[in-house]
Amino acid sequence: MQEAIQQFLDHLEQEQGCSRNTILAYKNDLAQFQQYIHEASGYTLRPENFSEDHVGIYVTRVSEEGYRSSTIYRKLAAVRSFLDFLREQGLLVMTSMSEQLRPSPTQRKIPHVLSKAEITKLLQGPAKLDSPLDLRDRAILELIYGTGYRVGDIIILKLEDINFDQILIQSAARITPLGEAIDAIKEYVNNGRPHLARGHEERALFLNQRGKGLTRQGLWLIVKRWAQEAELGKDVSPHTLRHSLVAHLLEEGRTVKEVQMKLGLKSPNSIRIFTALHRKAGSN
Repeated sequence: MQEAIQQFLDHLEQEQGCSRNTILAYKNDLAQFQQYIHEASGYTLRPENFSEDHVGIYVTRVSEEGYRSSTIYRKLAAVRSFLDFLREQGLLVMTSMSEQLRPSPTQRKIPHVLSKAEITKLLQGPAKLDSPLDLRDRAILELIYGTGYRVGDIIILKLEDINFDQILIQSAARITPLGEAIDAIKEYVNNGRPHLARGHEERALFLNQRGKGLTRQGLWLIVKRWAQEAELGKDVSPHTLRHSLVAHLLEEGRTVKEVQMKLGLKSPNSIRIFTALHRKAGSN
């Protein structure tokens, strides 16, 4: 897909005469498109295996990120132009997706949220076991639900980012209280990670079976594995835990500002759909 994107960017420059800033904006939007699809599907996207389901995944993800309406339309327009280019080049054969790529930001898909009972069931899965990988998985699930960290935030965490004395994560991204997740993380660091590490060179907090830092795909698979073990369905992802945390905090009476600060959000826009749902539930 990267080769196809480069062909499209070359087309914009050489045949459309687009400015460097315009091309850079397309490049960034399409890189994000690739990243989101890779996180959701677990494989590298290629024109020949592209489907309308991938468009749906991207539209949903972009709509949930809290971007302004103008930004959403720009991002979707970039993908629409790219897919049109692929069809013109004979690299893509599929039906029109114009309507799917023009969603109304006010009609966002309702985020998938787990109940507190379902979250408990999910967390109890690896907590019943004590292998190094099970300790790791429990720590990851507790961390996502406890802090709202995104996949990208978690895979870059280093061992030294955890301050056990102050029960904090002190990373480049932000300083975050660990709360109840501290126990699972401490047990993993003391009794799980040493069995996965192959030396002192690798400083990533969460390691795979080869002693290397987890990838985005690896973390997604961990969440999906335990969701299936808990019989919660195939739609559970790291985003689901993040969404569930937001919903549960609002149910507990936290303000939008408090939730925004806890999740490290620059804007409250991505929380608004949850506040609307919360108000609706309260009025019933």
